[in-house]
Amino acid sequence: MTTFRSLHAPGRVLLLPNAWDAGSARLIEARGAPAIATTSAGLAWSRGYPDGDRLPQGVLASDGAAMTRIEGMKVEAVDATGAGDCFCGAALARLAAGDGLVEAARYANAAAALATTGYGAVAPIPRPPEVAALLRR
Repeated sequence: MTTFRSLHAPGRVLLLPNAWDAGSARLIEARGAPAIATTSAGLAWSRGYPDGDRLPQGVLASDGAAMTRIEGMKVEAVDATGAGDCFCGAALARLAAGDGLVEAARYANAAAALATTGYGAVAPIPRPPEVAALLRR
């Protein structure tokens, strides 16, 4: 299996299409996409989890063969603006650094949780030492 990091090459753009359901993901895969992003709801539904707001709290990470549930991080949240963007950015950064999917999702989960402890989409984005400290708790 090709690792996410190896998909990044100098002079080559990596386009990461987004699919919300398994059928769309398979169609994108058949067209030759080397990697596909999807929503947690799409992954959950494809694995038989109930839909809507009854999804388990936290993160569902799936490599297509197995799904791992990662517990939500407890923080004193004040504003969720930008938390999803923070999660995606942190996950992609950790994947590009060579982390496995579950390890990257755990890190991104903590980063996104910390991003809710301040106001706005940019100012509360945590630095790596802050994320590491939360993961050690």
